[in-house]
Formats: sequence, C-alpha cells, structure tokens
Amino acid sequence: MNKMKLPITPEAVAILNSRIGQALWQTQGFEDSLAHYLTMVLKLPPKVAIEEAEQILDNVRKGTLGKLINEFKLSIKIDSNLGKRLEEFLKERNWLVHKSRRLHHSDIYHEEKFLILLKRLDVLSDEALALNKLFGRMIEDWVLAKGIPKERIDHYANEMLKKWTS
Repeated sequence: MNKMKLPITPEAVAILNSRIGQALWQTQGFEDSLAHYLTMVLKLPPKVAIEEAEQILDNVRKGTLGKLINEFKLSIKIDSNLGKRLEEFLKERNWLVHKSRRLHHSDIYHEEKFLILLKRLDVLSDEALALNKLFGRMIEDWVLAKGIPKERIDHYANEMLKKWTS
C-alpha cells in the first residue's frame, strides 16, 4: 500500500523539478554530442571551412533524437548492445518529454511512487551523461585517427573552455 504524502511540500516539488531539469540537461548534452559525431564523421567534406561546418552541424541538430539515432545505426557499423542501449535511451527520453507528467503527476502524493519516479529520472540522467562521454571519446578517437595530435585537441578544448567562462 502506498503511503499518502499530503500535503505536497515545496521541497518535494523543488526536488522533482530539479531531477527533471537535470535529466533534460544531460539528455540535451548527449543529443548534441551525437549531432557532432554525425556531422564530423558523415557530413563534413574534407577541408571544409569552419562556417560551413557550423551550418552543417546546425542542420543536423534540427533532427529529432530518434532520427539521429537511426542515422547513426544505419550509417555506422555498431555493436548490437550499443544499438539496444540507444533505443532504450530514446524510449526513456521520449517518456520524459512526452509522457512523464501525464502518467506520473500524482506520484508526488505517494512516497513510494515518488521515490521510484526520482530514481527513474536519475537513471535517465546518468545514462545520458554516460552516452555523452562515450560519444565524446568516439569523436576524439575519430579526430586522432585523422592524424590530429592530442595536444591540438586539448588546446582547442581549453580555448573553448576559456571562451565559455570569460
């Protein structure tokens, strides 16, 4: 039996909103890493100008996560486990964006259901971060395979960080 959690506390609402926000933030980070990967590996012609590359990236970013995942799976030979992982992630991301409020708006009234909802959001957030890191490594590996030295990659990353924090 679920324990009623009445009245809803401002703290519970803040916790829920924070976890939803974190899951969305991490999901968007992964989506952007996937868009970068697809742009670099599949879309960019050799010796393209920065402005043209940014335009191509902007066009890739317009695709839905489902479209990006399908393009990745169809264009690049991947391990079936990664394919399943991406499909499960997409399912959870779509739940968050399209169904979570409708299906779980009353969970905040029930302690057990509320904790399960928070856990699901945390798992989604953690998986988004893990996929983001995975695709970041894949991008770096691809760039290294093209002959660009690690020092140059690190220099560029540091320059971007300085730009973001100034």
